[in-house]
Amino acid sequence: GSEGGQAPAAAVPAVMLVLVGPPGSGKSTFCTLLMAQSPLQWCHVNQDTIKQGGQGTREHCVRAATEALRGGVCCAVDRCHVNAEQRQAFLQVGRDLGAEVHAVVLRLPYNLCVQRVMRRTDHPTLKPVPQSKGVVGRMYKEMEAAGMPSPSEGFTSVMTCSSEAEVEAALRAWALYGRPRPPAPATGTATAASTATVAGTATAAGTATAAGTATAA
Repeated sequence: GSEGGQAPAAAVPAVMLVLVGPPGSGKSTFCTLLMAQSPLQWCHVNQDTIKQGGQGTREHCVRAATEALRGGVCCAVDRCHVNAEQRQAFLQVGRDLGAEVHAVVLRLPYNLCVQRVMRRTDHPTLKPVPQSKGVVGRMYKEMEAAGMPSPSEGFTSVMTCSSEAEVEAALRAWALYGRPRPPAPATGTATAASTATVAGTATAAGTATAAGTATAA
Protein backbone atom coordinates (compact mmCIF):
# COMPACT_ATOMS: atom_id res chain seq x y z
CA GLY A 1 0.00 0.00 0.00
CA SER A 2 1.02 3.61 -0.42
CA GLU A 3 2.41 5.48 2.54
CA GLY A 4 0.86 8.70 3.73
CA GLY A 5 2.49 12.05 3.17
CA GLN A 6 4.14 11.13 -0.09
CA ALA A 7 4.80 13.57 -2.92
CA PRO A 8 2.47 13.54 -5.97
CA ALA A 9 2.19 10.24 -7.78
CA ALA A 10 5.37 10.29 -9.90
CA ALA A 11 7.97 7.98 -8.38
CA VAL A 12 10.77 10.53 -8.37
CA PRO A 13 12.61 12.12 -5.46
CA ALA A 14 12.10 15.77 -4.59
CA VAL A 15 14.96 17.92 -5.90
CA MET A 16 16.06 21.52 -5.55
CA LEU A 17 16.58 23.69 -8.61
CA VAL A 18 18.75 26.77 -8.00
CA LEU A 19 18.22 29.57 -10.53
CA VAL A 20 21.29 31.71 -11.19
CA GLY A 21 21.28 35.03 -13.03
CA PRO A 22 21.16 38.82 -12.69
CA PRO A 23 17.90 40.79 -12.48
CA GLY A 24 16.01 40.62 -15.77
CA SER A 25 17.46 37.26 -16.80
CA GLY A 26 14.07 35.54 -16.46
CA LYS A 27 14.37 33.54 -13.23
CA SER A 28 10.84 34.19 -11.97
CA THR A 29 9.35 33.57 -15.42
CA PHE A 30 11.24 30.26 -15.65
CA CYS A 31 9.86 29.17 -12.26
CA THR A 32 6.30 30.20 -13.12
CA LEU A 33 6.38 28.31 -16.43
CA LEU A 34 7.96 25.26 -14.82
CA MET A 35 5.18 25.08 -12.24
CA ALA A 36 2.60 25.35 -15.02
CA GLN A 37 4.19 22.68 -17.25
CA SER A 38 5.48 20.12 -14.75
CA PRO A 39 3.38 17.13 -13.68
CA LEU A 40 4.79 17.60 -10.17
CA GLN A 41 4.05 20.08 -7.45
CA TRP A 42 6.85 22.66 -7.24
CA CYS A 43 7.44 25.19 -4.48
CA HIS A 44 8.58 28.55 -5.92
CA VAL A 45 10.94 30.08 -3.35
CA ASN A 46 11.17 33.75 -4.41
CA GLN A 47 13.24 36.03 -2.17
CA ASP A 48 11.52 39.13 -3.58
CA THR A 49 8.08 38.04 -2.33
CA ILE A 50 8.69 35.45 0.39
CA LYS A 51 7.89 37.68 3.37
CA GLN A 52 4.14 38.37 3.27
CA GLY A 53 4.50 39.24 -0.39
CA GLY A 54 7.54 41.44 0.25
CA GLN A 55 11.28 40.98 0.10
CA GLY A 56 12.81 38.50 2.51
CA THR A 57 16.28 37.21 3.30
CA ARG A 58 18.40 34.26 2.28
CA GLU A 59 17.51 32.62 5.60
CA HIS A 60 13.79 32.86 4.75
CA CYS A 61 14.52 31.08 1.46
CA VAL A 62 16.65 28.38 3.10
CA ARG A 63 13.84 27.63 5.55
CA ALA A 64 11.22 27.46 2.78
CA ALA A 65 13.40 25.17 0.63
CA THR A 66 14.08 22.89 3.60
CA GLU A 67 10.38 22.67 4.42
CA ALA A 68 9.48 21.83 0.81
CA LEU A 69 12.06 19.06 0.43
CA ARG A 70 11.16 17.55 3.80
CA GLY A 71 7.57 17.41 2.58
CA GLY A 72 8.61 15.60 -0.61
CA VAL A 73 8.00 18.66 -2.80
CA CYS A 74 10.46 19.89 -5.45
CA CYS A 75 11.55 23.49 -5.00
CA ALA A 76 12.91 26.14 -7.34
CA VAL A 77 14.97 28.82 -5.58
CA ASP A 78 14.57 32.19 -7.28
CA ARG A 79 17.48 34.44 -6.21
CA CYS A 80 20.40 35.95 -8.14
CA HIS A 81 22.98 33.54 -6.61
CA VAL A 82 25.79 35.36 -8.43
CA ASN A 83 28.63 33.75 -6.46
CA ALA A 84 29.40 30.42 -4.78
CA GLU A 85 29.01 31.83 -1.28
CA GLN A 86 25.38 32.78 -2.00
CA ARG A 87 24.66 29.28 -3.32
CA GLN A 88 26.38 27.31 -0.58
CA ALA A 89 23.57 27.48 2.00
CA PHE A 90 21.18 25.82 -0.46
CA LEU A 91 23.67 23.12 -1.41
CA GLN A 92 24.05 22.42 2.32
CA VAL A 93 20.28 21.90 2.61
CA GLY A 94 20.53 19.30 -0.15
CA ARG A 95 23.43 17.55 1.60
CA ASP A 96 21.61 17.55 4.94
CA LEU A 97 18.44 16.06 3.44
CA GLY A 98 20.06 13.76 0.87
CA ALA A 99 18.40 15.64 -1.99
CA GLU A 100 19.92 16.48 -5.37
CA VAL A 101 20.56 20.16 -6.05
CA HIS A 102 20.68 21.27 -9.69
CA ALA A 103 21.49 24.68 -11.20
CA VAL A 104 20.03 26.49 -14.19
CA VAL A 105 22.19 29.49 -15.13
CA LEU A 106 20.48 32.24 -17.13
CA ARG A 107 23.50 33.92 -18.70
CA LEU A 108 21.60 36.08 -21.16
CA PRO A 109 23.06 39.23 -22.77
CA TYR A 110 23.41 42.21 -20.43
CA ASN A 111 21.44 44.53 -22.73
CA LEU A 112 18.50 42.11 -22.78
CA CYS A 113 18.44 41.95 -18.97
CA VAL A 114 18.46 45.76 -18.72
CA GLN A 115 15.75 46.04 -21.36
CA ARG A 116 13.50 43.67 -19.42
CA VAL A 117 14.06 45.43 -16.11
CA MET A 118 13.23 48.80 -17.65
CA ARG A 119 10.11 47.39 -19.30
CA ARG A 120 8.45 45.73 -16.32
CA THR A 121 6.23 47.74 -14.02
CA ASP A 122 5.06 45.13 -11.53
CA HIS A 123 8.35 43.91 -10.05
CA PRO A 124 8.23 43.99 -6.22
CA THR A 125 11.76 45.35 -5.67
CA LEU A 126 13.47 46.62 -8.84
CA LYS A 127 11.53 49.44 -10.48
CA PRO A 128 12.04 50.71 -14.08
CA VAL A 129 14.18 53.68 -13.02
CA PRO A 130 17.70 54.65 -14.22
CA GLN A 131 19.32 53.38 -11.00
CA SER A 132 18.12 49.87 -11.79
CA LYS A 133 20.49 49.71 -14.76
CA GLY A 134 23.37 50.07 -12.31
CA VAL A 135 22.01 47.24 -10.15
CA VAL A 136 21.84 44.92 -13.16
CA GLY A 137 25.35 45.96 -14.21
CA ARG A 138 26.84 45.28 -10.77
CA MET A 139 25.18 41.87 -10.50
CA TYR A 140 26.18 40.93 -14.04
CA LYS A 141 29.83 41.88 -13.45
CA GLU A 142 29.92 40.05 -10.12
CA MET A 143 28.53 36.88 -11.68
CA GLU A 144 31.06 36.96 -14.52
CA ALA A 145 33.95 37.68 -12.13
CA ALA A 146 32.94 34.96 -9.66
CA GLY A 147 32.65 32.29 -12.33
CA MET A 148 29.73 30.08 -13.25
CA PRO A 149 28.33 27.37 -10.94
CA SER A 150 29.96 23.98 -11.34
CA PRO A 151 29.53 20.41 -10.07
CA SER A 152 32.62 20.97 -7.90
CA GLU A 153 30.42 23.16 -5.67
CA GLY A 154 28.13 20.20 -5.10
CA PHE A 155 25.55 20.57 -7.87
CA THR A 156 24.30 17.33 -9.43
CA SER A 157 23.99 19.14 -12.77
CA VAL A 158 24.48 22.61 -14.21
CA MET A 159 22.63 23.84 -17.29
CA THR A 160 23.93 27.13 -18.68
CA CYS A 161 21.62 29.05 -21.02
CA SER A 162 23.10 31.85 -23.14
CA SER A 163 20.06 32.49 -25.36
CA GLU A 164 16.29 32.49 -25.04
CA ALA A 165 16.16 29.31 -27.14
CA GLU A 166 18.44 27.55 -24.65
CA VAL A 167 16.27 28.76 -21.77
CA GLU A 168 13.24 27.23 -23.50
CA ALA A 169 15.13 23.96 -23.97
CA ALA A 170 16.12 23.89 -20.28
CA LEU A 171 12.50 24.52 -19.32
CA ARG A 172 11.35 21.65 -21.54
CA ALA A 173 13.95 19.35 -19.99
CA TRP A 174 12.90 20.17 -16.43
CA ALA A 175 9.19 19.96 -17.27
CA LEU A 176 9.91 16.31 -18.15
CA TYR A 177 11.06 15.52 -14.62
CA GLY A 178 8.46 13.26 -13.07
CA ARG A 179 6.80 12.29 -16.34
CA PRO A 180 6.70 8.57 -17.17
CA ARG A 181 9.57 7.61 -19.47
CA PRO A 182 8.48 6.60 -22.99
CA PRO A 183 8.74 2.83 -23.58
CA ALA A 184 10.96 3.01 -26.67
CA PRO A 185 14.63 3.37 -25.64
CA ALA A 186 15.38 5.35 -28.81
CA THR A 187 12.98 8.09 -27.73
CA GLY A 188 14.53 8.37 -24.30
CA THR A 189 17.99 8.54 -25.81
CA ALA A 190 17.00 11.33 -28.17
CA THR A 191 15.54 13.34 -25.32
CA ALA A 192 18.69 12.87 -23.25
CA ALA A 193 20.78 14.01 -26.20
CA SER A 194 18.82 17.22 -26.57
CA THR A 195 19.17 17.85 -22.84
CA ALA A 196 22.91 17.29 -23.11
CA THR A 197 23.08 19.92 -25.84
CA VAL A 198 21.60 22.51 -23.50
CA ALA A 199 23.95 21.62 -20.67
CA GLY A 200 26.93 21.98 -22.94
CA THR A 201 29.21 20.51 -20.29
CA ALA A 202 30.41 17.18 -18.99
CA THR A 203 27.52 17.31 -16.52
CA ALA A 204 25.02 16.62 -19.29
CA ALA A 205 24.59 13.05 -18.08
CA GLY A 206 23.52 14.29 -14.68
CA THR A 207 21.07 16.68 -16.29
CA ALA A 208 19.60 13.94 -18.42
CA THR A 209 19.09 11.82 -15.32
CA ALA A 210 17.42 14.75 -13.60
CA ALA A 211 15.05 15.11 -16.50
CA GLY A 212 14.07 11.47 -16.02
CA THR A 213 15.24 10.45 -19.47
CA ALA A 214 18.49 8.58 -19.01
CA THR A 215 17.87 6.67 -15.82
CA ALA A 216 16.95 3.47 -17.64
CA ALA A 217 20.60 3.05 -18.68
